[in-house]
Amino acid sequence: MQVTRSFRPPIRGYKRLLEGILSSGQLTNKGELVQRLEKALAYWHGTNEVLFVGNGTIPLKLSIKSLDLSGKIITMPFSYLDSTKAILWRTAPRSLQIWIRVRSV
Repeated sequence: MQVTRSFRPPIRGYKRLLEGILSSGQLTNKGELVQRLEKALAYWHGTNEVLFVGNGTIPLKLSIKSLDLSGKIITMPFSYLDSTKAILWRTAPRSLQIWIRVRSV
C-alpha cells in the first residue's frame, strides 16, 4: 500500500528550467532561479530578504552566530549529527558530555 508519493513537476517545464540552468553556465552560487526563489519567498513572507542555502547546517550556524548564543544549547538527542557540529562550531566547549538513556520497549 502506497502511503506517500513524491512530488514530480511536469517534465516539460522541468526540462525547460534545467536547460536554462545548464546553458547559463552558473550551476551554483546565486544563479537566476535562486534569486527568483529568494524574491518570491521574501514577498510571500512579507520581508525584505530571504537567504536560500544548500543544507540545514548553514542556517543553524548563521542563527547561532547572529543571536550570539553561547553556553548551553539544547538539541534533540537523536538529531542529525551536523546539528551538534553547528553548535560545537560556535560554542567550542572544552569537553562534551553526551547522556543517552536507552530503554527497552
